[in-house]
Amino acid sequence: PEMGVGEFDTLVVNDGAGHFFRLPRLTTAQRDALTAQEGMVISNTTTDTIQAYINSDWVNMDPRLLTFSTTAHDANAAHRGMFYFIEGGIGVENNLYCIMKDRFEGYYAV
Repeated sequence: PEMGVGEFDTLVVNDGAGHFFRLPRLTTAQRDALTAQEGMVISNTTTDTIQAYINSDWVNMDPRLLTFSTTAHDANAAHRGMFYFIEGGIGVENNLYCIMKDRFEGYYAV
């Protein structure tokens, strides 16, 4: 699918050894100064936790939602809210797949 403005953004950085992504790193004070939007995810450096803005509140994400796997997963509601790090993709040395929901309620692996 074609990504448009306001749907979602992904940052993938090649460090020469593979791929990774980095969440925005904010203190609690910086986080609270944001105009938060549903679905935002940050790394809170004050509490040393990953947090998501859900139902008008910042909540700590369960570390079990970050999953390492050797196989790709379908982009559907069953994998909602999970990050999959896939290694050994066909023809590609390292891959980063994120299951994302767009503003039209569609799920995509990017």
